[in-house]
Amino acid sequence: MSDTDDTQSERSVEETKKRKRGVRNDKNYKRNVIKRCRVQGKVYANYKENAVYARKLGDGFRCPIKCFEKLNDDIKDALFTPFCALNTKEDQDIYLQGLLEVVNIK
Repeated sequence: MSDTDDTQSERSVEETKKRKRGVRNDKNYKRNVIKRCRVQGKVYANYKENAVYARKLGDGFRCPIKCFEKLNDDIKDALFTPFCALNTKEDQDIYLQGLLEVVNIK
């Protein structure tokens, strides 16, 4: 066995051990796992252990001028794939703010 195998096995043992007092492991908390999956649009089980399915693009939205229908599937995927890949709601909000354009009222 090499040294790298030893260190990898030690890391896996450390990750599975019960935490010591005062050391937090926030990323494995149930609420944080659910929050992360919800933001990324992945399948997860909610607090009541009900399955919540992955987010997918629908056929259209309630836009009265049918903006979403004017875009082809490639453009829709190019817009929504980076959005769903962002890890936090704050990052998603910043991404959307970058896409908006301010126009003066006539």
